[in-house]
Amino acid sequence: MCQSAPFRIVASDMDGTVLNSDHEITEYTMETLFQLFLHYDVQFIFATGRHYLSVHKAREELSTYFAKRSSEYRRSVKSHPCGEGDNPGTGKYVVTDSTQPGFFLVTSNGARIHDTKGKLIVSHDLDPDIVKALYQHYGLPYTSRHGPKAVIEPSVGYSPHVSGSMEAAANGLMKGGDKNPEDIVSTSAYTTDEWFLTALFMPLPDIEKKFGVRPFLVPFDSEDPESASASVFNSFPLEGVGKVCFRCSDPSILDEMERSIRQQFGDRVSVALSSTRCLDVMPGNISKASALQEIVKLLSSESAQGHHNTRPPMLKDIIAFGDSMNDEAMLKTVGKGCIMKNAHERLKKTLSNCEVIGSNEENGVAVKLREIFQISLDP
Repeated sequence: MCQSAPFRIVASDMDGTVLNSDHEITEYTMETLFQLFLHYDVQFIFATGRHYLSVHKAREELSTYFAKRSSEYRRSVKSHPCGEGDNPGTGKYVVTDSTQPGFFLVTSNGARIHDTKGKLIVSHDLDPDIVKALYQHYGLPYTSRHGPKAVIEPSVGYSPHVSGSMEAAANGLMKGGDKNPEDIVSTSAYTTDEWFLTALFMPLPDIEKKFGVRPFLVPFDSEDPESASASVFNSFPLEGVGKVCFRCSDPSILDEMERSIRQQFGDRVSVALSSTRCLDVMPGNISKASALQEIVKLLSSESAQGHHNTRPPMLKDIIAFGDSMNDEAMLKTVGKGCIMKNAHERLKKTLSNCEVIGSNEENGVAVKLREIFQISLDP
């Protein structure tokens, strides 16, 4: 690095934060992150509630962009001696033969961490008795109570991986009856290698576009969901589950579930809304903040072993960005937490001391980083 950076690590949520409404990282943002790496050696961390597999597309796109820009830089630097380049922050180049970096992945809200080479290095799971209780006491009963006459609405798309004989559900959305048209609760379970799902919460092509992965669909019987418990949740895992997620179009139902789960399990679980329609349950004391602490500890260990010449990073060296309640712990733990303009109002009220920046559609993350690191480049 030519000079000390205001922050050494950027950690960002994905949906509603570093991704736009098309679920993509814009070129403006990718160029910003590349400039931070090139001139300040700043690391970038994906910190998301998503399943590990659904981060693959964004990670590969960013890695490909970094590889392309690194190659262009190495070619151009041959004609610019060190100190005569156009570093927008310092006016200097850092001549290096190193290739583009990898990216740490914090997924399932901290229940899984993969290192910069894609290796799983940290795994935290819910206790099996809690997983079973979540299935039995919340997954099925809430679906049965609020959608007793659930039907399958056709949607155009492909067939996902379907368990059992309910192939029809593969191309449809589970909806409640006429009295409760939007009250179906879709239950997900995340293991390291699989995403289990009871009901499609959006058309399959949209799921594939947004998440880049097909879930293992184990739908309940829309005619008699209560008696379908064996066929549904007996196919769901009890062990190796890092996160259980409940999705519903009615926020009041999720609010009720959140209160009940907290009361029943206490500090054995961590509970957070990752959107207004999504309630996540992880092991106790596990969050994006705890994952960042584990990464900092790892980097400190590597520094002590002589892998780095600089001071090991600390939490105060991290700037983080988020838009939902599952970002709360991360934003208040790091050196600087930034809340997106499009964030949930509950997060803004809870963390009133955090700066509110531009929305994800306005490249809010990149704009704020260019301001802090004094990078001036055309959009």
